[in-house]
Amino acid sequence: MPEIDFAALTTPVSQDEPCGPDLELAGDADYMHFVARVEGLLPASFLSHDAEGRLVPFDRTSIDIPAEVAGLGGLLASTRDLRLLVLLAKLLVLNRDLGRFSGCLSAIAALLAERWGDVHPAGEDGDFTMRCAALQTLDDMPTVVMPLQHVPIAHSRRFGAVSYRGHLVASGAAEPREGEDAPGAAAIEAAFSETPLPDLVATRDALATLRAALAGIRLATLENAGAAEAVSFERLSPLADAMFKLLDEAVARRDPDARSAPPAEPHDSMPSDGMLSETSRPAASPRPAAGTITSPQAAAAALAAAAAYFRRAEPSNPAILLVGLAQELIGKSFAEVVRILMPDLADRAAFNIGSHQVFELPLERLAGLVPDGGNPQEDVPPQERDDEDRGDDAEGAQVVAFPGTSSPVNDAGGPRPHPAATSRREALTLIEAVGAYYRTAEPSSPIPLLTDRACGLAQRDFLGLLKDVLSDQLRSSDTED
Repeated sequence: MPEIDFAALTTPVSQDEPCGPDLELAGDADYMHFVARVEGLLPASFLSHDAEGRLVPFDRTSIDIPAEVAGLGGLLASTRDLRLLVLLAKLLVLNRDLGRFSGCLSAIAALLAERWGDVHPAGEDGDFTMRCAALQTLDDMPTVVMPLQHVPIAHSRRFGAVSYRGHLVASGAAEPREGEDAPGAAAIEAAFSETPLPDLVATRDALATLRAALAGIRLATLENAGAAEAVSFERLSPLADAMFKLLDEAVARRDPDARSAPPAEPHDSMPSDGMLSETSRPAASPRPAAGTITSPQAAAAALAAAAAYFRRAEPSNPAILLVGLAQELIGKSFAEVVRILMPDLADRAAFNIGSHQVFELPLERLAGLVPDGGNPQEDVPPQERDDEDRGDDAEGAQVVAFPGTSSPVNDAGGPRPHPAATSRREALTLIEAVGAYYRTAEPSSPIPLLTDRACGLAQRDFLGLLKDVLSDQLRSSDTED
């Protein structure tokens, strides 16, 4: 397999053009023919029927992957193009090369963090739709997610290589396909026991790199393109998380001292200060996930920390208004939410009951039968509420580093630690983590809608904000002129 120096991809191609020319925009025939041909080689479906009618994984030997990787390497020597890197990542994972696949995604994350304004495809007038669309294909099932499931993660002398797919079948989490030669639980355990420990650690570390790279890509697009266009790896990130956890547990059973040192949450290669500088690689920046925040109390603390940052550092940022509203909605019943968000319509809200003959059940009638949602803070001991009320400026306050934040973890016991945000990036990470939690834990809550909108508005300039909040009035003014 040809070697590609992923670290070198963040170095400038030239002083005048750090990322070189956009070969697609220039109409370069070699580039366009190469990309079209390689895209045509990628499988539309990872599984297909063999001659006996059995579903079998994609045959990677149907592509001359080393030759295509060499071709991509030649193009990447003259241009820094995310479309080429995405193609390269897909070829690598189809080739079951976890280490290089993770390295490729780390290079993508680093380019987004260090050369957002130069890397191709560029944005036009702040519109990064093409860039984010190319990155979003990294969440595709046939070319990334399912191939990653089938990457060998351990090896048994008797049963051969085992994959995460094999683990899912052996554990009962997935049904075996007809004719699938899936190992049993004993074979999985044997593979984890027989694989040399350095190999297990290397696989675990490659998955840690992958998780961090996905986090960096997500965070860079959120920060620069806004919540509406930000990339979301809804399939790939949970898979990488689950595979990492499985490997880390297998390593710990062999050598407890080799277990990955846990960061604040939940990714492993975070810098010591837990924070990304403007020029550092984002390969260690964790993605806010549902596992980051595990209770309404933690969500309330995260929103309070984000609000404290905006009050202190960016008081004109409209995100604080939506964050405040999200805080108010925590713990509220559906009826209370409707009253808060749509007070003029609340008395007309009703459920239609029945299928053929329908009657209306007014929401207000039901609201009187439901106990108050209460305040999630009521379950927090008074001392902790006092600490939180003092906010980020409380002297000696104990704080916990949420993903992307710089707060240290306090292991000395005492009151429950609280998050803190010292930059817009950290505040947005906290806000997004709250939205991720409520999407999973309470799908009926409008809080994710508010957190997404807050993240989008937080990056806008004043005139852009006016177009959002006064769109009708501005259109009327333009018509009159």
